[in-house]
Amino acid sequence: MRCENDSLPADQACRFTSTHGFGVLDAIEMAKRLGSLPDRLILYGIEAERTGAGATMCEEVSRAIDEVVAEVLEEVMR
Repeated sequence: MRCENDSLPADQACRFTSTHGFGVLDAIEMAKRLGSLPDRLILYGIEAERTGAGATMCEEVSRAIDEVVAEVLEEVMR
């Protein structure tokens, strides 16, 4: 998933909360309200299929990491 400032999901279903009870979208919203959100923010995300105890990285996530790294490098080179 790749989102920029103007296309960040706003619905509650997209608010993934960390173990600290404060998710990425919450942090972005706080930065907006504090006036400290950069003019351009790009968020990349990879959704894990399994996250339970003892879960290992699946092939799909491994491939997604390679794809995201390539996208980030391309973005930086622009």
